[in-house]
Amino acid sequence: MRVQEAHDTIVVLAGVGFLLAIISGFGRLMAQFGFLSNISFTPSTGLATVLAAAAIGAAASSFPAVQAARLAIVDALRRQE
Repeated sequence: MRVQEAHDTIVVLAGVGFLLAIISGFGRLMAQFGFLSNISFTPSTGLATVLAAAAIGAAASSFPAVQAARLAIVDALRRQE
């Protein structure tokens, strides 16, 4: 693995860890006031969320991609605004 890829991986993992700490702390804080006390976040919920977001993103981007693929390069460049 190159140095930049290793650095990017470390930054992403640190960001995820930091985000989990913030979410956990926020959840505990809100539970003290009676808010969000019955809501839990499990790994399966996180996986389902990521898969749903990926499916929505793929579906939303497929229509413009198919339209662009049908155009000739010159016509696509003319339509660019």
